Amino acid sequence: MIYELLNLNYFIACTAQVGMTPEEVVSKIMANPEVAVAFQNPKIQTAIMDCSQNPLNIVKYQNDKEVMDVFMKISQIFPQING
Repeated sequence: MIYELLNLNYFIACTAQVGMTPEEVVSKIMANPEVAVAFQNPKIQTAIMDCSQNPLNIVKYQNDKEVMDVFMKISQIFPQING
């Protein structure tokens, strides 16, 4: 599921940045029930795909509390990711 949401090359690069395999990253994300549920939301899926293709697109969502809450939770799961 998560592989479908993210550009695969970008996803693999991000997993390398956190020093984990793609499977470990997916497992860690899905272990958080709130994030796992959020990944089922088409609005969240669109935002994740958009930002995975161009991280600067996050500005499109800066006033969307629902999307930013999910991004914040993801950043808390992986604090070593900057940007």
